[in-house]
Amino acid sequence: MPDLTSSAHAAIATRWRARLLVVIAVLALGALVATIIAVAYGESLLTPVLLWLGVGALVLALLQLPRSLTPGERPRMAASAAWLIAGIVLYVVVPMLVSQ
Repeated sequence: MPDLTSSAHAAIATRWRARLLVVIAVLALGALVATIIAVAYGESLLTPVLLWLGVGALVLALLQLPRSLTPGERPRMAASAAWLIAGIVLYVVVPMLVSQ
């Protein structure tokens, strides 16, 4: 995004950070509900643990997210994207594979 100003870069990063915070909050709530249900019914805690690992990976993605989207921040953006993908895999894909 070379044609954007630094304030535009910061605004985009702030909006992305806010959206990621909302996603983390919603998924953490889902992991909490899954944990409570698993404990209440005496089921295996493997799925809730995987959900919490997914939430943790998304938190790490948030922490790696740079404050602005300048070209010098590409390594941090790549690390954030890698943690984001890991979080999605841990939260969605792995529990589905384990349940089969």
